[in-house]
Amino acid sequence: MNWELYSYVVGSKYRRKVMLGLDVERTPSQLARRTGISTSHVSRVLGELELKGLVKCLVPKTKVGRVYALVREGRCRLRQAQTV
Repeated sequence: MNWELYSYVVGSKYRRKVMLGLDVERTPSQLARRTGISTSHVSRVLGELELKGLVKCLVPKTKVGRVYALVREGRCRLRQAQTV
């Protein structure tokens, strides 16, 4: 188990909510509506999660309408956070 990434995920309710909202591919504005978190905060969290290798932007060259998805590592860490 990667305890550092696990700790990172469970250390913030915003990170958990955003990751849970990525059950399918979504844009930051879709995630904001789904989670009740502001779009700017969702975008910041997504950027942090992407740097940690937990999510991936599927259209990185696009400035508006970026679509994000959980990667395998993100799904594993989220599953751990839900079961422990």
